[in-house]
Amino acid sequence: MNVQTVRCIISNPGKAVITKMVIGFVGLWLGLNGCVPASFSVPVTFSVVDGKLYSKTMDISTEIPKTGWSNSIFGASTNTFAMVNMDFKNVVIVLEKNPHDLKMEYIKINLSKDMPLEQIAKLLVENIKHKDGVKDLEPIRSGAAQINGKPGYQFFVTYKTASGIRMKRMNYILRENDSLYFLAYVAPKRYYFDKYLGIFEKVVANFQLGKSAAIINYKPALSKGGDDY
Repeated sequence: MNVQTVRCIISNPGKAVITKMVIGFVGLWLGLNGCVPASFSVPVTFSVVDGKLYSKTMDISTEIPKTGWSNSIFGASTNTFAMVNMDFKNVVIVLEKNPHDLKMEYIKINLSKDMPLEQIAKLLVENIKHKDGVKDLEPIRSGAAQINGKPGYQFFVTYKTASGIRMKRMNYILRENDSLYFLAYVAPKRYYFDKYLGIFEKVVANFQLGKSAAIINYKPALSKGGDDY
């Protein structure tokens, strides 16, 4: 089991909290670049207000479930936000902001600013294929996709974990200026992928970048709580 010890600074409404988390098998598929650092020195700020995620460092906002998921920041250095289902930890949603020249950790290839999204998707799939614990990877389909009105790219793959679980992974890729945004959803193919797919689709449908994403990022109101989607 690949255990990662993560230190991060989480900025909640009104106070900062230093959190230490031990994550096991999540590290198998967390982070499209194939690297989940064990510790981080740069703090990352985010706020969750009435089911809305605002991230100053990632310059994004979207809707996330209010209950049933644990929300974690995995590294200001890589700008990665993850949600892990509290009932079944193999169900994960990940949002990443990466530089346009991101290095694919396992295939040792750097992306580039002028690289078509289709080519980036192919390299990401190849990188996932070479990750430790990934077996029998099978591409399902890929193609152009819209992410809240912005042109992007989408691909699906399945693979087996070291323990033999057949996983299904759905990814969106979006380019904005000098950054690449990856939105990923991973769950066991049987039963769980379809069960929680609607939550991921809502995260994608409400994903925003730039000024529209940071309207209340600096002084968020206190969350009133509420029901899940």
